[in-house]
Amino acid sequence: MGAASPGLPQLRGYGRRSSAGRGVRGCSLYGIRYGVNDERACWLCDGHWSPSAGSSCEGGEAVNARGTEENRQQVEYLSPAEGEMLLEIARRSLEEAVRHGREWRPDLAQLPPKLQDPGASFVTLHTHGQLHGCIGTVAPVRPLAVDVAANAVSAALNDPRFPPLRPAELPYTAIEVSVLSPMQPLAYEDVEDLIAKVRPGIDGVLVKRGWHRGLLLPQVWEQIPSPQEFLAHVALKAGLMPDVYEEPDTEVYIFQVQSFEQSAPAASAAAHK
Repeated sequence: MGAASPGLPQLRGYGRRSSAGRGVRGCSLYGIRYGVNDERACWLCDGHWSPSAGSSCEGGEAVNARGTEENRQQVEYLSPAEGEMLLEIARRSLEEAVRHGREWRPDLAQLPPKLQDPGASFVTLHTHGQLHGCIGTVAPVRPLAVDVAANAVSAALNDPRFPPLRPAELPYTAIEVSVLSPMQPLAYEDVEDLIAKVRPGIDGVLVKRGWHRGLLLPQVWEQIPSPQEFLAHVALKAGLMPDVYEEPDTEVYIFQVQSFEQSAPAASAAAHK
């Protein structure tokens, strides 16, 4: 492989873990963890992902990616009340699965229409302040409420980097739900044009080449404010070098998220004493 593009840094030392701090939220679609330290790296369900097929563990109906300017606006799709409902759904599904060993699905008929509509989400769990799982989907192939419930359980029990969450850990587990916009294919002339089109602090980025793919959530801009380094880390998440953006068969997608957080029950109880 040739030298890295002059527009992108040649990163070294990737794959390292840091024991200090909370690290960076990033998502590697096939469990490939490269680039920035992965204390908060996400694990996306394995699947045969394509722009029209999604990547949910459960599969589902094809959903086409859309690239309108409207979709490029920062996501403010759900109200705070609807976000709180999603957090409660995630919490209830965790309790049922971890404490009682049974599957629980929300009653869609009792939920607002937006939570019944197809949606894509990531659920991130932190136990005692440390990452304990992150699972998500990139295309809306099932009702958003169901997607959140399923991803919460998968993050707790199926993230291969961590042991299954134990019942005794539930009171110390915080939840973050990130709701994704549709994936939007991003056309660009060259690396400099790509850097100019990606919006720091707003756009998450997914890169795809062959069976390699990597993704970083928009929250990662807090840790990597440089567009050049951000794109380089996305490539490394996919197991590719930063100059992959120069290859004609490389596909780049952008997306936005709306995130909601719920503190660990034990922490909330202590704060109210």
